[in-house]
Amino acid sequence: MNYEEKINNYRRTFEISFQDFLKNEADKKQIPPKLYEAMAYSLQAGGKRVRPVLCMAGAELSGIEKFSEKVLPIAIAFEFFHTSTLIHDDMPCMDNDELRRGKPTCHVIYGEALALLAGDAIPLWGMKHAIEGLIKNQIPLENIINALLIFLESAGATGVLGGQSLDIESDEAKDMEDIIITTSMKTGDLIKASVKTGAVLAGISGEELNSVDSFGYYLGTCFQIIDDILDETASAKDIGKTPGKDKKQGKNTFVSLLGIEEARMLAENCTNKAISALDASFSGDNAELLRDFAKNLLKRAY
Repeated sequence: MNYEEKINNYRRTFEISFQDFLKNEADKKQIPPKLYEAMAYSLQAGGKRVRPVLCMAGAELSGIEKFSEKVLPIAIAFEFFHTSTLIHDDMPCMDNDELRRGKPTCHVIYGEALALLAGDAIPLWGMKHAIEGLIKNQIPLENIINALLIFLESAGATGVLGGQSLDIESDEAKDMEDIIITTSMKTGDLIKASVKTGAVLAGISGEELNSVDSFGYYLGTCFQIIDDILDETASAKDIGKTPGKDKKQGKNTFVSLLGIEEARMLAENCTNKAISALDASFSGDNAELLRDFAKNLLKRAY
């Protein structure tokens, strides 16, 4: 099975579980209808499902057959949290964008107040599902707790939310170190946590987990570099959001500091480091999807 077939299988498996959860009548009956509508609108807007796939691929590193399906509850929680950050990021008080995943943003359709509440409610809903689902799938409690700690740390003030606070002050960033710190928190931490959480739930620890951590760090950095490149070079149709936004807002990015060609070279360097980190502990087929993911991510820069 080649890379495209395998990653599409992961996406299909995830999507079935994801949609089944959204259609759960018991949950829908407990949520005020208009709030549920706003939540479901953003959750069903599409997306590449990067973080869930990485979580499932992290679980596959263990070599335990079909263990990737056992981590689906937290893979869903990652997608929920990521979607919530997009809702908030697009609001007028943040980046003030009217397009996300090729559709009008949540606040454009439902108003700012309901969008804010939807963005707050979605990750809590996802976390509740993750805890219930992982226990039901009989994953050891210690592994569940460790995975949740990784998830929460990556999402909070020392992770994504802290990175977003730095991002809105990015006009004050003067050098590459500032950009890397912001990137590692806002984008990289959730990418890293996705892979690492899947691995932890599957029982991976010690030096092997350190390798996963390093892989996730460099992959997350590469992800943001490429996002900065696409913001300069791609169309709204290609990326599903308004291009040129960073430049218009005067934000410092990898591209504004390095230029496109040097940014591409840095992305390639990060990709090589990510794969080398993985190869230090995982030499077999179990890591092939993650290696191929890193290589295919880099192709988007060109």
